[in-house]
Amino acid sequence: MNIKTKLASLFVASALAISAAAAFAADNGPLQITMNAYAITADAQGNEVATQTKEVDPKQTVEFRAVYKNNSADPLSGVIVTGPIPKTTEYQAGTNQAPVAANFEVSIDGGKTFEGEPVKRMVKDETGQEVEAVIPPAQYTHVRWMPTDGIPGNAEQVYSYRVKVK
Repeated sequence: MNIKTKLASLFVASALAISAAAAFAADNGPLQITMNAYAITADAQGNEVATQTKEVDPKQTVEFRAVYKNNSADPLSGVIVTGPIPKTTEYQAGTNQAPVAANFEVSIDGGKTFEGEPVKRMVKDETGQEVEAVIPPAQYTHVRWMPTDGIPGNAEQVYSYRVKVK
């Protein structure tokens, strides 16, 4: 198995895990969820190109897109959109996109807890003094959005974020 295949397995496993969990929760319900990975490259003119992929290379930028589709005529409220940051990648700050007003939060503990950015913690500096430090986006493990108005009936919303392969 080459490095490209190994990284692809981690991406697919992460994307499928979040999709499977959400699909299980919405079993027989109106919410349909899909998650896809897109390799971000540039064409000959320098324009950005996003190509759906299952394989990635080291140092490559990848965009995850979570598609939440409401298949009923009734609006869905209380929807929480969560996406993983695979261990072989680093979240790219400022790349989170939501199609509607939503609260955006991140996790640094494997998705157990979430908080707004910037994430800050008290740490000891080189002199042993407690100082407040900003946790870098490279340490994020998950991202999530909480749309303020949910998903209207028969509507689709796409949430996205980018990571860079280590």
